Amino acid sequence: MKELFKLSDSMDPRLVILYYLIPLLITMTALIFLGVDFINVLYFFFSYFWVITFLSPYTNTKINVGKYRFSTLRFLHVFNETAQKISMKVFKGKYKFINKGIPPIALITTLWAILYSGQFYFSILGYAFFELIHYLYIKKLNWNPFQNV
Repeated sequence: MKELFKLSDSMDPRLVILYYLIPLLITMTALIFLGVDFINVLYFFFSYFWVITFLSPYTNTKINVGKYRFSTLRFLHVFNETAQKISMKVFKGKYKFINKGIPPIALITTLWAILYSGQFYFSILGYAFFELIHYLYIKKLNWNPFQNV
């Protein structure tokens, strides 16, 4: 049981996702108890979890398997890569931390414009919360499971 809570850069990618989910679930619970609309909590969750999904090496290996060739996950991966390439050209390689958040924020803003439901800035808050948690893991705990970030 002690090994489960020991942080190392060579951990199973599924455990890494678990470590990032714990602060998310606590924050989502707090938002629900504060009376935030459920759609806003979903926007928060979506933009937080999007980054974890596409940074995980586990997901990247699964996407490259042949049976996921025409899946929704593959489509979202291509959307993520394309949006990041476009934002890299726009920002000219600066602001790398913003580059990871552009795809989920753009997708949620598009959904918000079509459905006009909820507040789109919760997607920005969700991504900012991911960056905060990721920064705390790197700087305070000296643990960086996503080496390419």
